[in-house]
Formats: sequence, C-alpha cells, structure tokens
Amino acid sequence: MLFAKTTVEGPGWMAAWLREVRVCIASPGGLEAERRCFYRTIAELDAYTRGRGVALSAVGWEAMPAGLGGQERINAEIRECDYAVVLLHDRWGAPPTGDSSYTSRTEEEYHLARQCVADRSLPMRDIAFYFKDLEGPDPGDGGNADRVRDFRRALEAEGALLFATFDSLRTFNTRLITLLLGWAREHEWNRRGASGLPPEVELEQGASRDSGERRHR
Repeated sequence: MLFAKTTVEGPGWMAAWLREVRVCIASPGGLEAERRCFYRTIAELDAYTRGRGVALSAVGWEAMPAGLGGQERINAEIRECDYAVVLLHDRWGAPPTGDSSYTSRTEEEYHLARQCVADRSLPMRDIAFYFKDLEGPDPGDGGNADRVRDFRRALEAEGALLFATFDSLRTFNTRLITLLLGWAREHEWNRRGASGLPPEVELEQGASRDSGERRHR
C-alpha cells in the first residue's frame, strides 16, 4: 500500500505520513469470538503503531459494506492485503459459491493468499495460521475435524508458513498481538531513510534545505 498523508497528531514526520498495512482474516464458522478479537486487537494496536508511521487495518467479510460481501469482493480485497491470518478449529467451512475447485471458502481464501505471496507485483508478504486445539475425534456433525487435522499435518510437514496453536481466547489474543506488532515493525523500519525519516519526507526536507540555501546566497 502507499504512504498516505494524515492529520494524526504527533512529533515530526509521524504527524504527516502513515504506511497502511492491511491484514485479512479467513476462517470457517464456529470462531466468532476469535474473529471479534482479531478486529478489536487491530483497532487497539492501530492507535499505538500510528505513532510509528504504520496504520493497521482489518479486512474480512464483516468489514464489507452491506450487499457487497460476496466471495468475489472478498477475494479482491485479499489481493490488496499485506498479510493474511487463517483460523481453524473443528470445521472445514461452507463450500464456495459458483464455479470453484475448492471445498470451502476458507480453503479458497488460503490458496488465494498463497498465490498473492508468490506474486511479487502484489503487496501480500506472509500468512499466519492459528489452530484452536482439538479434543477427541471428529464429532461427526459435519465439522470435518479430521480434515482440519490432516491439513494441519500437511502444513507442519511443509514448515514454510507461520504456524501456532491456542487453547483459549486469551492465548490467541497474546499471540496475535506479538504477530501484528512484528509485521508492523517491518514497515516501520524498512521505510526509513538514513536520517530515520520516511524516504519521501527525507527528500522533501532536503529539497527545502536546498531551496533555503539558494535564497540566502
């Protein structure tokens, strides 16, 4: 995403420039509390990271305008995101609508996020998985817990993606905070010039100094 001018109060360049970092969430049903935690945590951290030049924003179907939350719209939003968080517990999720080769909407969004990471022309940098602990066998009520277990084993064998488990909402919240702050920090530091300012601001200040020097000669 682009640097954007804002009216945020703060010292120096922090009051003038923000780098928007968009994080999307994908999950099947049954994780409503965790999704609410995701949105709330990003909103709370945004107040902190803005002071360091980073604006965090959450993307998911809940954030879509009424009537515009179809899968195609969500997929388009994912392509504009910098990071993705995928949550799974004991459900695989509802099948996607239309002509799709995937067995659930969550699976479709996950594979789209991976394609975005592989495409360097898109902003997506990374994907993180969080699995809520499973107890016992598949309940046999359409939850597809065994399918989630198989998917988790495949990810563990691959070892290429961020991966964690949690057993409570508090644990999930703690790990999510650590993850989001780490992602925000990448943009905080990567965008600074030698002076510690964003490159755009550094250039602006340099141009102003040059102009001032010429006027006083």
